Amino acid sequence: MTLLLESVYPALFVGILGMVVLGIAFAQTQRGSLLGYMAVVLLLAGAMLGLEWTVVTEAEEVEAAVDHLAAQLQANNVPGVLACLSPAADAELLRQQTSAGLARVEIQKAKLRDLSISVQTLAQTATAEFVGTLNFKLREGDYEGPYVRQFLLHYRRDEDQGPWLLHSVEQRDFTGQADATWKPLP
Repeated sequence: MTLLLESVYPALFVGILGMVVLGIAFAQTQRGSLLGYMAVVLLLAGAMLGLEWTVVTEAEEVEAAVDHLAAQLQANNVPGVLACLSPAADAELLRQQTSAGLARVEIQKAKLRDLSISVQTLAQTATAEFVGTLNFKLREGDYEGPYVRQFLLHYRRDEDQGPWLLHSVEQRDFTGQADATWKPLP
């Protein structure tokens, strides 16, 4: 069911396939009733598209949280980045290391690709896995360059259905070796 709510492709597939089949049938038979069926298929596909655009699933909420975090990083907005982090006591180290790391670098670009999100609804947790690239420049020194890693961002949500907040971060290089749970930027 969530596939119907997270992608426009099922609605487009139903609409295009239905219209093609009915269009061929109409061309062969010239029956006017098929035009009515074509209108029904068009309305059904439109309703499916409308439903997909209006219903926001938990995975889409987590994706929005990841995109917001990337935007805050790219804007070098330290308070904005910290607002994306969980206030939980066990995430305090993440908050401290994030502040220290962002004080040392100026992020020029933050982008991600190959995003996949898994949500555990009952536990109110989610994991976003992607390849992230941070183009940065050290505030003190001449070094600048990309920092590319596979990231696993672990999100939690309060029971009151509040926003998804980043609880912990894992980084992996491309050999599959896990870096420390959180490693500040170089």
